[in-house]
Amino acid sequence: MWAITVLVGLVIRGVTGAGGDPGQVPVSFMIVATSLNLITLVGWRLIATAVTGGTSPRRRRR
Repeated sequence: MWAITVLVGLVIRGVTGAGGDPGQVPVSFMIVATSLNLITLVGWRLIATAVTGGTSPRRRRR
């Protein structure tokens, strides 16, 4: 899902020409946008899973 978010963001930036010429997105922006989205959209889930021991409150059986 995060890859789709990055792709849509890069396409929008390329089409609108935000921060440069239309149709061009700097490689540095692609790297930063991809890594930031990976950390914020996927990383927090990995950290939460590690902290809780791999179980979520919805899946626990009492």
